[in-house]
Amino acid sequence: MKKQILLLLFLFTFHNSIAQVYKNYKIGDTIFLKNKIPVARSEANFYTITKKKINIDGKFFYKMEAYKKPKDSTNFLKHSIYYTIDPNLVSSEYKHINFHQNGKKLAEGFKEKGRNYGLWTYWYKNGQTKEVKRFFKHRAIAKKIKEPEVISFWDENGKQTIEKGNGTYIVKKDSSVTKGFYKNGLKHGKFSKVKNGKKQYEEFYKKGKLKQGKSWDKKGNEYTYKQVFKTPQYSGGQKAIAKHIIKNINIPDYAYQHNISGRVILMFKIDKQGNINNIKVVKSLCKPCDAEAIRVVQLMKKWKPGESRGQKIRVGYTLPITYNVQ
Repeated sequence: MKKQILLLLFLFTFHNSIAQVYKNYKIGDTIFLKNKIPVARSEANFYTITKKKINIDGKFFYKMEAYKKPKDSTNFLKHSIYYTIDPNLVSSEYKHINFHQNGKKLAEGFKEKGRNYGLWTYWYKNGQTKEVKRFFKHRAIAKKIKEPEVISFWDENGKQTIEKGNGTYIVKKDSSVTKGFYKNGLKHGKFSKVKNGKKQYEEFYKKGKLKQGKSWDKKGNEYTYKQVFKTPQYSGGQKAIAKHIIKNINIPDYAYQHNISGRVILMFKIDKQGNINNIKVVKSLCKPCDAEAIRVVQLMKKWKPGESRGQKIRVGYTLPITYNVQ
């Protein structure tokens, strides 16, 4: 097989650790609906429907509707409405709306490269306003993501406890209680979470900066940290990933014979030990190209796993690879 340097496009999208099988319906596809909700015709538990392509201020976006099947359920429920520049990626690039399982709004705001920015409004399941946050645009070169500011907050009884960024934050959800205080929109002092009477974490902030944190796992083991979330890291970073792929990948003869250029987009998980698993093709180019991209990713060394509050976690990762046979 011939070797050729590839153009590599990294989204470096990290997502939650819950396994998710994804299916995208495109404009013109036959969609099986029941009461306006897609009916499962495959093993997928998350569906998106490309509704239409629109022009917003000279830039084209696809309007998407997403449906998700909750755990231990056979029914699909509306998950979100969002706008994206690539319907093959579950990544919002403009306005984004999430929904509670009862169909009422959960959150609404804007995203760029899959990240929240600007003012976001959140609601309780009963439709009552919960909070207003201000998110800051993420810079790729930044080592840490700047924490959002809380502008306003209302408790579950409709009482406003944070106004103009100042006040007490108490959230009760199922069997857990999260407590803290905001000053000028930023966390200040002690923040804690208790679930089923057991401590989940305790954190101490000064003007929004975490000074020290402790968390406890289900067995009661204690962990200390100074960063709430750490993304998985590959030794040598982005350059090392690019070098590995360029060194090991071979453009299939099939791609040359049929003059096929374009992107394969892979999603995979990085487990608590730093191993890559559950590799899936989100966007296919051709079967030989897909298989080659998967093979090369499988050859990668172990990663340094991601962490949440000092505890290692399983994290998802999105990697697009562009084949160029010209």
